[in-house]
Amino acid sequence: MQIGNQIWMAENLKATKYADNTPITKIEDETAWGNLGNNNTDKAYCFYDNDENNDYGVLYTWAAATNGVVYTTVEVQGVCPDGWHLPTDAEFQELTDYLGGYSEAEGN
Repeated sequence: MQIGNQIWMAENLKATKYADNTPITKIEDETAWGNLGNNNTDKAYCFYDNDENNDYGVLYTWAAATNGVVYTTVEVQGVCPDGWHLPTDAEFQELTDYLGGYSEAEGN
């Protein structure tokens, strides 16, 4: 979907493997999910309310989303399919600005 000069995915990700076919650990237990660290090594995903048919797609730990890569300005594929990457801070800012700022972007 084109928004301004950018192309964004039109639906939420539901990837359970990386593009190289490496599986991501699935967590179904709330306590186990809560015990995961806020780091670049605890790669895991879950489904909202453990419902694979939810509208939100898959929920990822930061480590899973980035595949353990630390970034702020470079493109990182992470959990995205081939040809896509996680948005950088600058790309998010461009989207936010196009939508009229933070207060407007929250409602879109």
